[in-house]
Amino acid sequence: MLEPSGGPSAPAPQPPAEAQRRVRRESFRQEQGGLAEGKGKAYFAREVRLTKKHEEILAQRLLLLKEMENDHDGQKTEEKKAFYMKAAQLASKRNQSLLKDIRTLEEKLEKKVHLRSHPEMVTLQTLYWASVEEEAPKWEQFLLGGAQYPVGVRYQNPAGNDVTDATER
Repeated sequence: MLEPSGGPSAPAPQPPAEAQRRVRRESFRQEQGGLAEGKGKAYFAREVRLTKKHEEILAQRLLLLKEMENDHDGQKTEEKKAFYMKAAQLASKRNQSLLKDIRTLEEKLEKKVHLRSHPEMVTLQTLYWASVEEEAPKWEQFLLGGAQYPVGVRYQNPAGNDVTDATER
């Protein structure tokens, strides 16, 4: 168990600059005791001037440190901007190259399709579109919600069986 001491408690930890000033003041007071009154005032005035100058120097140092930090941050920002600009340029070049490749492939594919247009394929396409044009009016009203399921159209019931007529549903 700690026992309370009769003397003054230990001083709280202080910042280094504050601790140095406290030590100087204490040593000055000890020296002042043996000096004549006039010399003590002169030393005290000198100490005050030096303390003020010291504080000015610390403030100026702080400003310079902040300025250096801002400059360093500015350099980092400029480096980041340069990096992103370069990355954007590379991405743009890559995208242009991809678009060129896609266009080339489209052209090749179109040529192949035109070369392979056999008469059978043309006939099938023609029959398909004729069938679509023939059946479209029947389905149009149904799809718009104005008519029932077209009669005579094959559909698959939920059981999976093909049913020829809508009336068999």
